[in-house]
Amino acid sequence: MINQSQDEVRVEFKGKEYRATYTIAKGKVEVASIYGVRSVQIGGLTAALAAHLAFWEILKEADANGVLDAY
Repeated sequence: MINQSQDEVRVEFKGKEYRATYTIAKGKVEVASIYGVRSVQIGGLTAALAAHLAFWEILKEADANGVLDAY
């Protein structure tokens, strides 16, 4: 089993700050939040920026589905 550290990502979306955790493994970032999970390739980005962009997409989808403020 490989130890993976978790880091926190914060995103301001529609005037509110949201937080999630992310892990890095095999060139990918996986972001996990109460709104969903998303895994993306890091590519030429920093892990923190890739996590930020992935979390933004999670929040955008949650907002479109009307669940952003359900929690």
